[in-house]
Amino acid sequence: MHEQTPEGLILEGLYKSLDQRLGHPARDVEICDAMKISLEEFYQILDRIKGLNLGNFQKMASQDGDANDEPLIRYVPDRSQMGSSVVLRKSEILEMLIRGIEALPETERLLVSLCYYDELTLEEAGTVLDIDAVGISQLHTKAMLRLRSKLREWNDGGNYYDEATSFER
Repeated sequence: MHEQTPEGLILEGLYKSLDQRLGHPARDVEICDAMKISLEEFYQILDRIKGLNLGNFQKMASQDGDANDEPLIRYVPDRSQMGSSVVLRKSEILEMLIRGIEALPETERLLVSLCYYDELTLEEAGTVLDIDAVGISQLHTKAMLRLRSKLREWNDGGNYYDEATSFER
């Protein structure tokens, strides 16, 4: 699973905070204003944290860090063994993910659909959306930051952004 960087956590929280305050998905320039950085610096941050995703459940191991741990997926019961609480939790997570995707700005929502529903690569999605490789990577990173923020918020009420935090040098 891709490790969340401090910059990623700050951006994740900032998207959450600004989206709520502004009543719409924060635009790049609004994020830059809040962080007191230029648009170019913002894009450099996105480039540094690219590859961010929602997590790879297949590769996730237990939390104690033992390199010999088996992936958690081995411990997920098959459908016939799932209790009602597991089925309920799974449906809650799916509903949260659907609501999170629906709340994304249109281009980010289209990108998520192309990559995760139509199973296109980022390069192929970029061609469909007429966005170059760098731009599509940045767009994907922003979409994943927004989705992770929403999922964290709904899952544990995560409050991990302090508005006094900035990237001023």
